[in-house]
Amino acid sequence: CSTIDQLIFGFTPEIDNLTVEKPVSDGYVSLADWDNADRSEEIGSIEESFRDSVKAQSQRLGQDIRFDGWLVYPRVDKGKNILYYANILNWAGDRTINISVSVFDRQGYVPMKIVPVNGNMTSDAVQKIVEASAAAYKPQAGSSYFEFSSGDKVAGYGALGVLATMLGVKYGKAAGAGLIALALVVLKKGAFLLLLPLVWLRRLFNRKKADS
Repeated sequence: CSTIDQLIFGFTPEIDNLTVEKPVSDGYVSLADWDNADRSEEIGSIEESFRDSVKAQSQRLGQDIRFDGWLVYPRVDKGKNILYYANILNWAGDRTINISVSVFDRQGYVPMKIVPVNGNMTSDAVQKIVEASAAAYKPQAGSSYFEFSSGDKVAGYGALGVLATMLGVKYGKAAGAGLIALALVVLKKGAFLLLLPLVWLRRLFNRKKADS
């Protein structure tokens, strides 16, 4: 699958599966828009579009899938240069947690999707999973987010655009999700066998030189 870089099972005892998507190398992403006064309104608009996409995927799969809200509302951690959230999905009565993390670096960002083992976990438990997953990504020397230099390529969107893309929603200049990418937005344990042909990998990951 051209969208997926790696699929890791058993990364930690708390994680059922961790999907690492291919790096998005549109350029350095400024996080300044996350501080805008209308951020909550923009996230609300993105959420509505996400609800519509979940409904469309539900119809496409012939399964009852619903978005039941946020376990962890979208957050940006500027100290760790990550954007993350955890949402609650209802698969025909089966409560599933989807955790999404994007790790920013000098060239763009690396998206990750995580399905935990426990569908009834707390927000504190989500935080631990986010930190463990994000810490596994090690940018090459000179490629970290904090090594941005004047003259570097800059993305035409900010953190809100990345959030929208993580949720499979079109927003400004950020790309919306294709059908395969959209399938990654709504996941559950074992669903990969139904949705996508994947190769099971267990190695840790680094951004490839071609993306630097």
